[in-house]
Amino acid sequence: MSMLSQDQRHLLFNTILQKIPDFPFMKCYASKASPKCALPVVLDHLGEAIFLTYQESPHFLYVNETAAKMLGYSRDEFTNGMSLFDIDPSWSPDIAKKFFVKMKEEKTIRFTTRHKTKKGHTIPIDMSISRFDFEGKSYQLAVCREIADQKSFVEQMLGKETCFKFKDVVDNSPNNIAWYDSQCRVVYLNYQIQKYFDVPIETLIGKEVSVDTFGETYAEYIEKLHSVIRTGKGMEYDQTFRFKDEEHVHHIQMVPELDKLGNVVGIIAIGRDVSMQKKAEKKVEFLAYHDHLTELPNRVRAKLEVEQVLLHKPKTEHSHQMAVLFIDVDDFQTVNDSFGHAIGDMLLKSVAQRLQDNLRDNDILARHSGDEFLIILNNIRSNEDITSVCERIVESFQTPLSVDTHHLTSSVSIGVAVYPIEGDDFDALVRKADIAMHKAKELGKNMFYFFDASMNEETIEYFRILHDMKNAIANREFILHYQPQIDIQRQTITGAEALLRWIHPTQGLIAPSKFIPIAENSGLIIKIGEWVINEACKQAVLWHRQGIQIVVAVNISTVQFKRGNLEEIVKKALASSGLSPEFFEIELTESAMMYDTEKIRTTIQNLKAIGVKLSIDDFGTGYSSLSYLKKFAVDKLKIDQSFIKNLLHDQEDAAIVKAVIQMAKSLNLKTIAEGVEEGETLIALGGHGCDEVQGFHFAKPMPQDEFRMFAESF
Repeated sequence: MSMLSQDQRHLLFNTILQKIPDFPFMKCYASKASPKCALPVVLDHLGEAIFLTYQESPHFLYVNETAAKMLGYSRDEFTNGMSLFDIDPSWSPDIAKKFFVKMKEEKTIRFTTRHKTKKGHTIPIDMSISRFDFEGKSYQLAVCREIADQKSFVEQMLGKETCFKFKDVVDNSPNNIAWYDSQCRVVYLNYQIQKYFDVPIETLIGKEVSVDTFGETYAEYIEKLHSVIRTGKGMEYDQTFRFKDEEHVHHIQMVPELDKLGNVVGIIAIGRDVSMQKKAEKKVEFLAYHDHLTELPNRVRAKLEVEQVLLHKPKTEHSHQMAVLFIDVDDFQTVNDSFGHAIGDMLLKSVAQRLQDNLRDNDILARHSGDEFLIILNNIRSNEDITSVCERIVESFQTPLSVDTHHLTSSVSIGVAVYPIEGDDFDALVRKADIAMHKAKELGKNMFYFFDASMNEETIEYFRILHDMKNAIANREFILHYQPQIDIQRQTITGAEALLRWIHPTQGLIAPSKFIPIAENSGLIIKIGEWVINEACKQAVLWHRQGIQIVVAVNISTVQFKRGNLEEIVKKALASSGLSPEFFEIELTESAMMYDTEKIRTTIQNLKAIGVKLSIDDFGTGYSSLSYLKKFAVDKLKIDQSFIKNLLHDQEDAAIVKAVIQMAKSLNLKTIAEGVEEGETLIALGGHGCDEVQGFHFAKPMPQDEFRMFAESF
C-alpha cells in the first residue's frame, strides 16, 4: 500500500470498514467505527483476521494484527512478498485464476478452508471474500475466523448452503476425489474421475471396488483401500495407472472416516495426477549426472564411475587396467564464430555420437565441459590396446560430419593417462590426460599423446601461482567485486554476490578459473575464503550505514566447507563487523552435498540456527537430491545460467527452469536465476514465478564504490 498517499490510505481503510458489515459474522462491528476513527487501530482490534489483495494478485497488500497473530507471521512478512499460496495449501495458480473469475460474478464468496501457520500447523478457517472497487481499481477483502474445533468445522461444512457450495467445489476440483463405505462400495465420485472410465461414473455408485469392476490397473489401489479399512490408518503413496495406453502417476491420500467408537465407516480418497511433476523431477535428476546438450554422463558421473571401478582395481605398476582419454575438438571456436552457436551445439552432438561409435560396451564416454570429452577405457591389457582405440577415433574423424545442411571436417586431439602409473585417483588421471592433450595440440593437433613425466610445464606454473598466492593476502592483491541481485516483482536490489578477483603485481588480473582450483588443491582456499567472508561482512555493514539494506552472498568452496572451521569463521566475521546474520548468505554448490558428513550437517544447522541464509549455487548441474534441500533447510535455489541462456529458444530448458521454480515454491524456497542478459529472458522468468535474477542485463560484477553508486541510482 506504499503506492497510496495518506489520504488515499484513509479512504481505503474507510472502504474496508464499510465492507465488513456485509459479511454474515461481522455485522456486530457495523456500529463500532466511523470514518473519523483511527481505522487501522479499529481493524487491529477486531477478533477476525483481515486480508487485503489487489486486482487479481494473490499477494497481500494489508493484513490486520489478528491475522498476523493467528498464523504466526509478522505483518512485514505478509506484505513483503507472501501470497495466498503460502498460507493455503489447497490453492494453486489455476484455482486462483478460476476463483477470481467467479469473484467478478458473485462479488462475495463464503467457504471453509484450512490455513497453514508459520510453524507448519494447519487450522480450520471460516472465510468470506468480497470484491470491491476503489478509485477505479479492484480489491479483494477476506475476513476470516478460526473454527474452534473439528466438530464445529464439520458442522460448518455440513450446513445446507455450505454443503451445496462444497459439493460444487469438489465436483470441479482438479483432483480425483472418491468416497467409499466400510464395505469398499462407491458412495461418491467427483466429475474429474470420469475421464478414467469408459462408463458414466453414476453407474459405479453403490458398486464394490474390485478388479472385476474397475480393471486390473486398480489392483494395488484396491489392496490399499482394504488395508485402510482393516487397520483404520490412513496412507499416502504414489501409484502408476494405465489409462487408454498412457501411464499416469497419481499421488494418492486415503483418509479413514471413523465413528465415535473409532470404527471405520468410510474412506475418503484423493488422487492428484503428478505425472508431469515426476517427469520434471526425473529430468532434473538426470541432468545432475548428465550433460543436457549431448545427454552423455557429465564429469560428476564419470568421477563416480571411475571411483567405483578403482575400489576393485589393484595398484600394480605393470597392470594397465584402465586409461583416461582427454579429448578436445580442434578449432571448435572457429565453427562457433563462423556458423553460430546453434551449429556449434549440433557439431558437439555429432562428435559425441562418433566417439561413442568407436567404443566398447564397457567403456565410458562423458562430456567434461565445452568442447572437451572424457573416455574411460576399462579392462585394457597394454598400451597397444589404448593406441588401437585412439587411432580408430582419430581416423574416424577424417570423414566429414553432417551438421544441419553443412558437411564439416573436424578433428580431435587426445591426451592419455594410464592407471596406476600416472595416478591412482580420478582427478590426477584427468589432470595428466589434459596435459597430454595440450601436448598433442602443440605437436599439430589431430593426434593422440601419452602423458610423460617430462611434461612438467604445468607443474612449474602450478607452483609459481601457488607461491604468489601465499603472499597475495598480505600484499592486498585480492579484491572483491559485487554483482547485484534483483527482485523481479519489486524491481529492487535485494543482495549482492561477492566475487573474488586477484590483481597480480606483474601479470595484472588473473582469471579465477586459473587460480581458484590451485587454491582448492593446496588448501589455501581456506585462508582466502576466511578473508573473503570478513571483507564481505564489513562491506555489507558499510552499505547498511549508507542506507543500502541488502544481503551479501559468498560462495563457499567445498574444501573450505569440509576442512575449514567455517562455523567459527562466519560467527567471528559477523561479530567483528556487526553484521546481522540474516544479511549474510552462504552459497554452496550441489556437488558439496555429496559429502554429507556429520560435520557438514552440524555446521549448516548451527549457522542456520543463528539466522544465516543458505543457497544452492548452479542448481541442476550437480548432485541433485530433494532430500538434501529439506535436510539442510535451504533458503534459495540458484538456477544455473546454462539453462537460462537458451530459456527463450529451448523448450526443454524452459520446462526445466519452470519445474525447478515450481518445485522450489512447493518447498517454500526462493529461486534466483543467474546469467540473465536479455530483457525478454527477464520477462519470461517473471512469468514462470522466479523471485530474483542477476546478470549483465542489470550489471556486471563491480568494485564496492561502483556498486554503491549503482545501488543509489537504481
